[in-house]
Amino acid sequence: FLVAIHEFQTKINDDSKLRRLLSPNESLQRGKASCIPETRVAILEKLEEWNRGHLPKPAWLYHIFVYVFGELGFHNETYQILQHLLRVYGPNQPMAIWQFLLDVYSRDAYYMGISYIWQRMVVPGLLNPPDGTALNVLNVASRHGDAELVTSVMKMFTDRGKRLEMHHYEALIHA
Repeated sequence: FLVAIHEFQTKINDDSKLRRLLSPNESLQRGKASCIPETRVAILEKLEEWNRGHLPKPAWLYHIFVYVFGELGFHNETYQILQHLLRVYGPNQPMAIWQFLLDVYSRDAYYMGISYIWQRMVVPGLLNPPDGTALNVLNVASRHGDAELVTSVMKMFTDRGKRLEMHHYEALIHA
């Protein structure tokens, strides 16, 4: 599986068009990595095949899939893997996984993942995202008309003593 992931990354790095699509300056273009679906599907099929087996599967291997797919912008897949991790291994996943997913989901405006992680980890006080990630969450929530999430982010900012500015209030009005 690690070989399949490495081949996938190598194929992306070797293709100059894909490298441009996946450049950090064009993070909203990350979803376009799906223009090589055969490799993506091959990796997912290996993961499913591996899942069907009866051998014990370490959680860290799923974490690798989460990091690789998260960086490439395959958010539906990372969300499904996260749900599987929670079902099989329980709620005690590493905080780094939650923080990473909230960061990439907010960077790429993946609303379903953002709202899930925010409700599950941030609202109860288990995860404290940095201001940049929280601002991304605020903007995505505003675009989706989620006034409850916008209010929650603004409350977090005020609890931190951060002075709210015009763009914070504009997000609230837009929601």
